[in-house]
Amino acid sequence: MFVIDYILDSAKLSRKNVFYKSLHKSYPVTFGLLKLKINQKKMQEILKKYSDIGNCPVRNVISHFSTKWGLLVLAMLGEARCLRFNEILHALPDISPKVLSSTLKILDGDGLVSRKLYPSIPPKVEYSITDKGDTLMPILGDLIRWGISQLGK
Repeated sequence: MFVIDYILDSAKLSRKNVFYKSLHKSYPVTFGLLKLKINQKKMQEILKKYSDIGNCPVRNVISHFSTKWGLLVLAMLGEARCLRFNEILHALPDISPKVLSSTLKILDGDGLVSRKLYPSIPPKVEYSITDKGDTLMPILGDLIRWGISQLGK
């Protein structure tokens, strides 16, 4: 399409030009120089949106779940509603306590999980999903269903 843009722009073709009309029939997507320039401008806006590190919608969403375990812990809490630290730790045998603690702190900081500390010896800590985290459950459920359907292929 960019080659066509260059040809049309460099030849200064108009709608009256026979060559342009035949080219227009061959490539029905091309409607004229103005339309092509608008499409290029839209493409630049789209690319700019994703290259802006501070305001990129994808980066902002993914940064909350960028840890290896974030989505899994969130899914567990979404189903169980409330779990103790050791319950999560034993359910995920391949995660270290340090990594689990860090993951839970990130989720708690994002407001997706709440942490409740009971004053006892040893300390009892429970984690539960918040209302904000609960809003992600339908989306996470769709993602899980998609993953399950793709495993069979």
